[in-house]
Amino acid sequence: MRIDQEISELAQVSLEEVFEADPRARAEYEAQCDIWRDEAIAAQDEEVSK
Repeated sequence: MRIDQEISELAQVSLEEVFEADPRARAEYEAQCDIWRDEAIAAQDEEVSK
């Protein structure tokens, strides 16, 4: 197998594969998603109340 093919295949790791290997990574990711969701909701609420 050519090296560029190997790199291409290695680069296609899904989030689920990362999280299966590292539960702390899943927890950090979910916590960050909660922050982003809360920020988006706050921005929408601010826009609606104008």
